[in-house]
Amino acid sequence: MKTLACIAALLVGTCAHAQDAQSWARDAGKAYDACAFRMSSAQMFGDDAHYQATRTCVDQQLSKAKASFPSALAGNSGARSARLKDYYAAWVASMSALTTLQVGTKNNADRAYADAKTRMQELWARYEIEQ
Repeated sequence: MKTLACIAALLVGTCAHAQDAQSWARDAGKAYDACAFRMSSAQMFGDDAHYQATRTCVDQQLSKAKASFPSALAGNSGARSARLKDYYAAWVASMSALTTLQVGTKNNADRAYADAKTRMQELWARYEIEQ
């Protein structure tokens, strides 16, 4: 059924944009996981090289996401646009927090990671249900 809706949406030019947002969100999730892994390594090893690797990962991914977000936003308007912006804002906050979490306790980092993932899943679900 979703495929039929997508085909119908293609006729009016909206499905391709939805896929762009979906691809962007999938890439953003992978980037968060990759930087969170670096953050975990920094906690485990506790040295400047690992701390810097986390900061570099976060900076690079934030820069990439900022550059690609406008294309993900294209074709979305009204509530869908607002939901995608909410998702992006939560993702940016979660990514930025990784650099401070790396010097904290593992329990706090694990809790923050789980909370961030849950929040991003919630925001993405809200994006998907908007028409």
